[in-house]
Amino acid sequence: MEEFTKLATGTMVAGRYRILKVLGTGGMGAVYQAEDTHSSMTVALKTLRSDRYDREDLVTRFEREAYAEARIGHPNIVGVHALGHDDALRTRFIVEEELRGADVAGCLDELGSLSALSAIAIALPVMDALIAAHAAGVIHRDIKPENVFLHEMDDGTVVPKVIDFGIAKLTDGLGHRRSTETGMVFGTPWYMSPEQAVGDSAIDARTDVWSVGAMLYEMLCGAPPFRGSNPNAVMAQVIYGRPTPLQHHWPEVPADLKEVIHKALERDREKRHATMREFRDALVAHSLWRDVTPEIAQSLLPRPSSFVGISEVLPPEFRDGSGERMRSPLSARTGEEAAWPSEEAFELLPLVSTAPPDLVAPSLPGDPAASPVESPRPRVEFGPPKSSARTPGRSPWLASAANFVLALFSGAAVAFGVMPSIESPLSPPHHGRCCDR
Repeated sequence: MEEFTKLATGTMVAGRYRILKVLGTGGMGAVYQAEDTHSSMTVALKTLRSDRYDREDLVTRFEREAYAEARIGHPNIVGVHALGHDDALRTRFIVEEELRGADVAGCLDELGSLSALSAIAIALPVMDALIAAHAAGVIHRDIKPENVFLHEMDDGTVVPKVIDFGIAKLTDGLGHRRSTETGMVFGTPWYMSPEQAVGDSAIDARTDVWSVGAMLYEMLCGAPPFRGSNPNAVMAQVIYGRPTPLQHHWPEVPADLKEVIHKALERDREKRHATMREFRDALVAHSLWRDVTPEIAQSLLPRPSSFVGISEVLPPEFRDGSGERMRSPLSARTGEEAAWPSEEAFELLPLVSTAPPDLVAPSLPGDPAASPVESPRPRVEFGPPKSSARTPGRSPWLASAANFVLALFSGAAVAFGVMPSIESPLSPPHHGRCCDR
């Protein structure tokens, strides 16, 4: 990975943010722990590296993440404080709340799989966040275990947080189309819906329904619903195949729960849950969850401090230059540097010849083939003892081939408006408890 000069401890950014330490570096930039000297708060300062300062495409993608997160404003979405730049330092930055804990991917790496109740306790706040996002005209398009963070607060409360809206679809609030990226298809193969994978120009909120279903499946089974020896094989399974039935991994799975999850993973989106709220309602109505109170739901959430050394934990969407996901909580504990994804592209078979012509989220009514068979993975609580490891060999990819490109970049895609001078507040910090519905 090409080296670049990092900001030194004590550096003042935009006359306000004092750098305390570097949390992660990578091909696109760095993340720092910083002190907001106006409020004495500790924040995460995400920056583009200085030699990308004038790259319009990267700046646009960087801005979109901040705008999307601030536009929604939900306690289960990472809080964005400000977006700005410092000309003297040639630094563009996003100021975010500092998260402490682990992402769901790290949790699965440690625990293998989760009990049904724990998995649902994580999924419901994620669904609440996405219901709010869809109502605000934002489709995430990259929901996966790496992009759900279990934020552990000082009082021990765990709050699931959706992060990384960098490749979200946006509208400008008036239904107008904004800037486009013709020929680009975004996502992560293991969690990408079939319509997203084939470049459907009319992707809507049901693509997030699919991705939540895929993540919920993995939390229960310890492996995603579609698997293959490489991203091409995974994409082929997503487009042409069907998920391995849940009962293959968990023979005792309640029939109603199986039906709810498999409906989310229908290849034909017309057969899926029509909205995220419909999916949520079906999930809470199934037999295992009917008597669960908000207090019980909170107790079911995994506590990262029980298996990860809690300290200042960098935002977990950063990857190293090879495309392999780094365990950000573990790297923080061991002193290793975590990293952003690089710009490098990797070859994929050209599975399609068309791609979405725009990045605008259409509105939805009511809400602004088989994978390779593997041996069953033991589960927790409602089945045999849990496995100790996830399926290895998975990593997010950024790929290009003809008109088919999978883009993975933290802070990607269309922003609207003009980059503010020095600093522009976007929204106050968001705090709240999960599972309060």
